[in-house]
Amino acid sequence: MLGTVLTLLAAVPAPAGVELLVTSFTTNSVIRYNAWTGTPRGTLVAPSSGGLAFPIGAALGPDKRLYVCSSLNNAVLRYDVETGTPLGAFAFGGGLTFPQSLVFGPDGHLYVGGSGTAVLRFNGLTGAAMGPFTIGGHLSGAFGLAFGPDGRLYVSSFGTNRVLRYDAVSGAFLGELDADPRLSSPYGLVFGADGRLYVVSSENAAVLRYDVTTGQVVDVFIEPGTGGLTSPVGIAPGPGGDLLISSFASHEVLRFDAASGQFLGPLVPGGAGGLNGPAGLVLRWVCSRGDVNDDGVVSPLDIPLFVDVLLAFDHDAARRDAADANCDGAVDGGDIQPFVRNLLFP
Repeated sequence: MLGTVLTLLAAVPAPAGVELLVTSFTTNSVIRYNAWTGTPRGTLVAPSSGGLAFPIGAALGPDKRLYVCSSLNNAVLRYDVETGTPLGAFAFGGGLTFPQSLVFGPDGHLYVGGSGTAVLRFNGLTGAAMGPFTIGGHLSGAFGLAFGPDGRLYVSSFGTNRVLRYDAVSGAFLGELDADPRLSSPYGLVFGADGRLYVVSSENAAVLRYDVTTGQVVDVFIEPGTGGLTSPVGIAPGPGGDLLISSFASHEVLRFDAASGQFLGPLVPGGAGGLNGPAGLVLRWVCSRGDVNDDGVVSPLDIPLFVDVLLAFDHDAARRDAADANCDGAVDGGDIQPFVRNLLFP
C-alpha cells in the first residue's frame, strides 16, 4: 500500500480472503483483484467517479473506507470500499498540492505527502487541515510515507533522492538514511517482517533495502528492471509472504519473493482488468463465502473444490481461504452450513 506502514503477511495469519485494490492512474479508477491469483474482480471506483483524477496513493481508513489521492484536483477523496460509492472530498486545502501518498498515523490523523516541502496533517475524523507536520530536512516531494516500528515517520523525498525520518509526535527532523546513488526518484516504502525498510527507486526500477537502526543500505533487494519492472510506484505485502510492486509503465503488478527478492512472475499481467498506470496498492480482507473457483458466485461448480479443501486433499492457499465460508480463519466442519446456505441463497 503506497505510503502505509505494512508488515509482510508472512508474520500474519491468513484471513478468509484477500483482495487487492489498485489505483489506475490513466483511467482515473480503482480496480479489484484476487490478491492470491490476480484474477480481476471488476472496477470498484468507476472512471472519474466522485471527481477522481490521476489517482496515486490509497489507503483504508480506521472507518474501513477507502481514501485515494486525487492528484490532479489536489484532494484526498473517500469511497465506500464495498460499493465504490463516492463519499466526497475528505482532505483538501492547507497547502496540499498534487498529493501522492497518504497514511493514517498512530494518532488516528491522516498524513498526506505531495509536491511540497512538508508532510501535511489532516484531522482523521473530519478531514480538517491541521497544517504542516514535518519540520525541516530539505524535503522535496513526499511521495512515500510509512510509520516505522520504531514509532518514527519515514518519508521518500522524491526530488532529493533521500529517505528522511521525523519524530512521529512532534514532526521534528531526525536525519536522513544513507545517501546512496542507487536510490533515484524514491516512491513507495514498506517495512518488512525483518524490520527493514524497502524503498522503491522509480527512476532505475529497483528496490533498496535499509537497516533503519544504522541508517545504512543493506542491499539492492530487487535489481533494476527485474521481471520487466518499469517506473515502479507502489509496494505492498502479498498474502503469501511475497512482495507486490506496481509497474507503472508496463501496466502490471509484479510479485517478488519477500525473503530473496526473486521474481515470481506477474500477479496482474499488463492491462488485465483494464489496468493502465497502476500506482497505489491496497490489500483488504474479505469473506469469499465459499467461492472456491473465484468466478464471482457460489455455485455447484464450487462443490468439488470445497470438498477437496475440507478433506485436506487440496492445500492451495488461495482455495483454502476461499473455502472458509464462515470467515473464522480455518476450513473445518463449521464451514459446511454457511457454504450450503450461500450455495442455495446466493
